[in-house]
Amino acid sequence: MEFSAEPTKEEIKVFLSEPRTFAIYGASTQPEKAGYFVPRFLQKRGHSIILINPFVDEIGGTPTLSTLEELEEEVDILIIYRKGPATAKVAEVAITKSIKWIWLPKGVMSETTKQIALNAGKYFTQNLCPKELIEDWEKEINVSQP
Repeated sequence: MEFSAEPTKEEIKVFLSEPRTFAIYGASTQPEKAGYFVPRFLQKRGHSIILINPFVDEIGGTPTLSTLEELEEEVDILIIYRKGPATAKVAEVAITKSIKWIWLPKGVMSETTKQIALNAGKYFTQNLCPKELIEDWEKEINVSQP
């Protein structure tokens, strides 16, 4: 299915309705950080995760890559847990990889990163948390069930 370059929440919902592979750039060892709990959440929902963190060999039992350059797998979505200005450098590497979608989490926005992604023909999302979106959809399902 084709989506708009900056998919709507409804298009994201369709895309995430099947198991996907996520790469998490800036994966964290700190349980209170989104770079830790969002990948765990996605994994529990049936998605595959690839963690990228140059400082540790594994997080919560999942091996990590040191750099995005090491990524060899095909990835559906790359979530970049970095401040807005730092995301552009990550996106420059990401567009050379087999990554379909560049995603900046809630609170992170970058017009430069957006242009890098869109100019390379990648889907792009910013300032949204996939965990929050999925939880909202799950609530909708529960509410509509008898």
